[in-house]
Amino acid sequence: MSSNVFSVIEKSIANLRRMHPELPVEWMTVARMVAQVHLRGRIMAGGMLKVWDITYPEYSILVALYGADGYMLPTTSLCEITGESSSNTKRLVHFLCDRKLVIRGYDKADRRKIMVGLSDAGMHLLRRALPTMAGLLDEQVRTFESGELPELVRLLKKSLKGIMGES
Repeated sequence: MSSNVFSVIEKSIANLRRMHPELPVEWMTVARMVAQVHLRGRIMAGGMLKVWDITYPEYSILVALYGADGYMLPTTSLCEITGESSSNTKRLVHFLCDRKLVIRGYDKADRRKIMVGLSDAGMHLLRRALPTMAGLLDEQVRTFESGELPELVRLLKKSLKGIMGES
C-alpha cells in the first residue's frame, strides 16, 4: 500500500469523524485497511497465477478442495470458505469442470447436495502452484515481527465471531 492510500483513507476518516463524531472511526479504519490488504493480495496473487492460466477466485476454490477431507466439498461450503457468492461459485466451478481441474458429483447421503472434488489435473496444478503462492504469502508478511501475525489472526477471529453473532 502506498502512503497515498494511507493518506486518502485517513483524510476520509477524519472528514467522517468531523461530520459524525459518533461513528466508530477506528473500526472503519480497520475495515478499510483489511479491504485494501485483501484487494492488493488478490491482485498480486492473480498476477502470479497467470502462469497456470487460473484466476485468484479459481485458485481459492482449488485450495479449499485441497484442504478438505477427501478433496471434496459441497458448493455451499466453497462459498463460505472463499467468500464468493453462490452464483459466482457455481460459475467458477463450471469453468474449472470444463478445464478438468474439478469434478462434480452428488452427496451419497443427500443426492440433492452437489459436491465438488479436486481432479488429478487440479491436484497436479496445485502442487506446482503452492510453492510460488507460499513464497508470495511469506513476502506479504515479511514486515511482521515475531508473535504479531498470530496476534492478528486471533484478533480477526474475534472480530469475525462478533460480526457473526458468536461468543
